[in-house]
Amino acid sequence: MNYGYDTFLDVNFIRGLINNDAFMGMPIEAQILFFHLIFNTDKEGFYPTANTIARALGISNQNLTILETE
Repeated sequence: MNYGYDTFLDVNFIRGLINNDAFMGMPIEAQILFFHLIFNTDKEGFYPTANTIARALGISNQNLTILETE
């Protein structure tokens, strides 16, 4: 998923992503990872350190897969 940096600064856009059954049905670890990735995205909307962030949080890479598929 690639959204622009400015998109992630739009609170209403983020609310639209998280205020739905699909997001709320994800494991809490995937939700936490989602928020950390948003705050660590680069200006092109990529997450160059996604695996590093997951490891630092003690969250399995399986949660990255959950975020990619949802």
